[in-house]
Amino acid sequence: MEKIQVQLKEELAEIARKTEERTEELNDEFKNENDLAQGVGAVAGTVIGGVLGGPVGGLAGGQIGRQIGSFFTIEIGTQQHKISFDLPEIDMKNQDWIFKVPSVTMKNTDIIFDLPTLVMKTVEGPPIWKTKVEMKTVCHKTPFGKVCFDQPQVVGWWDKTYIDVPTWENRETRIVLGVPEITNNEQRIVIGVPEVMMKTKEIVFNLPTIKIMFIKDAGRELAGELEKIALAAQEDAAEKQGNMKERMKLELAEPANAMFDCYRTQLSEERIKFADNYDVEIKKLSDALLILKANKVPETDNDYVSQKTQLDAQIANRNLALLKFDEAIQKFDNERQDAINKMIGL
Repeated sequence: MEKIQVQLKEELAEIARKTEERTEELNDEFKNENDLAQGVGAVAGTVIGGVLGGPVGGLAGGQIGRQIGSFFTIEIGTQQHKISFDLPEIDMKNQDWIFKVPSVTMKNTDIIFDLPTLVMKTVEGPPIWKTKVEMKTVCHKTPFGKVCFDQPQVVGWWDKTYIDVPTWENRETRIVLGVPEITNNEQRIVIGVPEVMMKTKEIVFNLPTIKIMFIKDAGRELAGELEKIALAAQEDAAEKQGNMKERMKLELAEPANAMFDCYRTQLSEERIKFADNYDVEIKKLSDALLILKANKVPETDNDYVSQKTQLDAQIANRNLALLKFDEAIQKFDNERQDAINKMIGL
């Protein structure tokens, strides 16, 4: 804001300097001439010009009159003007937030579960037909009497077989693992939450006054040229002053956004720090669950179900706690946009 005021002061001073320079050049043109023959354009005592750039304020400096030739004097002074801005300011409000934060400790525990195991089991297979040849004594009656002799004979039977087949069976498995025990501790943290307010800022600055007063009658041509010079100076200065507020809005938007970014970053960093602390404890639960999986504990086992339930509950608690940070950040973002819109006049 100070930079823009300095720029305006320099621009207005340049307008005053050029105006005085042009009156001197005009005087040089008319010092050896007199156009009164064309009629009087301004009588002695006529004043043209005045305060540049706006309505008259309080005099900020004494008028300094300087005679230019024999026809007129030029007086250059300053008068005080004010403009006001609504600018954003940040007020840090400490808020007392209370959370339930888990503290996880690992305790070795026997875990017993039925683990499906593939084993080989001997079972009765399909029977096999077997035969053998035996000598059997056979006797026959003949006219000569009884005759006996050994005769080969085939004997057959079904023989049992046995095979080993893979079979799944549940076998009790016992392992010792670190099982997490959770203690939910109340944690109280004080968070500085930025609140945006609009404050009216007044800027006081000086505008130049340029008055031209005729000390004797002047002809129409000279009077007309001087009036053009005074009017051009007034219009030029009015434009510079009118643009000042818009220039300030544009110039202030960047540092205002930088200020907002700074406070938003602080709040975001507090959120990250809180989440990191919470995630350390959640990781312990997650790692314990991975160890159960690595040891082939089924997901239907009570110990597995219990740890999975605890993990899901703590993740939900963390997300609920972080929601408070997210709501504060969103509220600040809304206030920020509203403040920027008001500042630039949207």
